[in-house]
Amino acid sequence: PHQLAETRYYFNYKKHVFYFASGELKVLAGEMLRAIHESTDVVAGYLNGSTARAREDMQKVYKRNLIEIDSDPLLHMLLKELASPYTIFQIWAIVVWVFDDYILYGGVILVMMSMAIVTSIYENYTQAKRMKQMTFINEPVQVYRAPVAEFEACADASAKVFKRDYFARLMSIELVVGDVVQIKQGENVTADVMLLQGKCLMNEAMLTGETVPILKRAFSSSMRPNDANVVYAGTECVMAKNAIGVVVNTGFYTKKGEIIRSLLFTEQKEFKFKTDAFRLLGVIFVVVVCFFVWFIICIEHSAYMEYYQGWTLFIKGAEMFTVAVPPVLPLAITIGLEIASQRLKRRQVYCLFLEKINQAGRVRLCCFDKTGTLTQNVLEFRGLLPLYNTEEDWDVKISEGELAEQFVSFNQFYNNMEEFAHENPISAANRNHIMYEIMACCHSLQVLEGEMVGDPIELQLFAQTGFTLETLVDETEREQTLVRPDEYYTKKLKLQQSDAYVIEHTLDFTSDRKRMSVVANLNGRRRLFVKGAPEVIKSLCFSQNLPFNFDDELREFTEQGYRVLS
Repeated sequence: PHQLAETRYYFNYKKHVFYFASGELKVLAGEMLRAIHESTDVVAGYLNGSTARAREDMQKVYKRNLIEIDSDPLLHMLLKELASPYTIFQIWAIVVWVFDDYILYGGVILVMMSMAIVTSIYENYTQAKRMKQMTFINEPVQVYRAPVAEFEACADASAKVFKRDYFARLMSIELVVGDVVQIKQGENVTADVMLLQGKCLMNEAMLTGETVPILKRAFSSSMRPNDANVVYAGTECVMAKNAIGVVVNTGFYTKKGEIIRSLLFTEQKEFKFKTDAFRLLGVIFVVVVCFFVWFIICIEHSAYMEYYQGWTLFIKGAEMFTVAVPPVLPLAITIGLEIASQRLKRRQVYCLFLEKINQAGRVRLCCFDKTGTLTQNVLEFRGLLPLYNTEEDWDVKISEGELAEQFVSFNQFYNNMEEFAHENPISAANRNHIMYEIMACCHSLQVLEGEMVGDPIELQLFAQTGFTLETLVDETEREQTLVRPDEYYTKKLKLQQSDAYVIEHTLDFTSDRKRMSVVANLNGRRRLFVKGAPEVIKSLCFSQNLPFNFDDELREFTEQGYRVLS
């Protein structure tokens, strides 16, 4: 990532820098994260912050940490409007009508066309100005600036001691890739930052629409970084505990920058309405040409002799086109769209491309995947369907044309853990306690400022067990997550009051794997717990151990709109 600018051949296209390396064209976006994915040892080179030379070099390549939106000059906007096919046709129509002594009608069209052009330019200009104001952020940040003479060699980011005296207050536009920054509560993050130490709770509603704050944890050198380790630009820190990280993306390379870039350089698609309109114009043009040819033939046969002069003939032929396609029609469409845009603005709805308003008017049904945004941002535990491969779980399956066979199956549904425990008493001799273990241990919940935070689903699952979550700091100043059983569980499994599950390792959930894993240790006995999408967990199991009604039960719950985990 800190390759010298002088050694690169690079150019800027649509707010992204492209460069040539090993005979290939590559994009600079996400280069830091790609380097860390390939080798986590890369992080060790950034634990002391950036040198002055490295910062200067990064400024040359990445530019300032700003999402700068370039607005077209007013003259360019005017020329663009005048060069549009509709405007050229209207000007042509005005000239034709004026030469045929329809001066008043031509004047009305000219005034309406001028009003439409001025309104359009004003809308585009104010829209660009508003977006510029929304995206411009320049706030003070705490950046680690250690003297080069005191750079410490440190392979483990979690063991690195960042001296408070070396944190300097700078403005966010000065941030470059490789800077080490501190994230504080109530702060708006201005660059994508990968956490090296600590943890923080982030409000990502602006980027994802997710109303529930997301917990971010420090990157581990034994794992590749994922979304749980990266704090994104444009998000707000709700809570923080010693959160320190390294800048991995700035400006248009951040997640927020990518969203703005997709708005600025959206793919222009022709609407069916527009293509059909041009087809209609083409048909009208052919019809008018046919009539004009018929008109000339009539003149040749001594009819309409008063139009025999060339100039008069040309004006009358041009009039045919202006009558067939009314010049006021494009103006009426433009004015209608402007009025619709103003009505939408009053409801805080902004549109960059007015042509899409017509298309939106055809929409009759909207489907949302963010149901929590429309209803409420909490989840309720519906129940559990356990399976222990015991005698109670065996059932007889009779297939058509085959003999009856015994298969394991889901038999009993429980509304909550209390109901489950009442009918399935736990003890060290049976396997009923496994359900408690996985619900209490297989999660990424954390304690932040005395409050348990994390995914709403995991919070609901953990609450069902009655266990408690604690965070302790060991002699090496590393945090340990402990899951302490309740009195009922401790008594039934004959544990000591001080016994607790120690979460030794967590493999976070990702959209690629669709599952997460946790290694928990209880008195030297390690267990690996896995939970995730049912179809993914099913693929990890031996087919003979799966209940024959697995798919039927899953379909029944999902069709009712439940979120199902295995």
